[in-house]
Amino acid sequence: MFYRYHYGIWPGARYPSQLHYCDGSYTRDDALDAPYSQPVYPAFEFHAPFAEARAVFSPNPKGVHVGDTPICTNLLLVRVGPHRYIPYRLDDPTSG
Repeated sequence: MFYRYHYGIWPGARYPSQLHYCDGSYTRDDALDAPYSQPVYPAFEFHAPFAEARAVFSPNPKGVHVGDTPICTNLLLVRVGPHRYIPYRLDDPTSG
């Protein structure tokens, strides 16, 4: 259970069910392998023992600020093919 909680993925699973970025948790959307034609920017690379490393993308470039506050995205994307991604949505911190 520690592995699943810490990495957001079961050992041997192909894609994580949850990602952590910019002090937020992002949960995999039900729409698996969805087309996405907008520009994407590298956000980070997902690494977990016994799982394949995955590049994670964002529709927002890194380093964007409003005043002194960095802007965090509400959507992350894991590429599964040309212009096809698994979307991860920011969890609502007010629910639950």
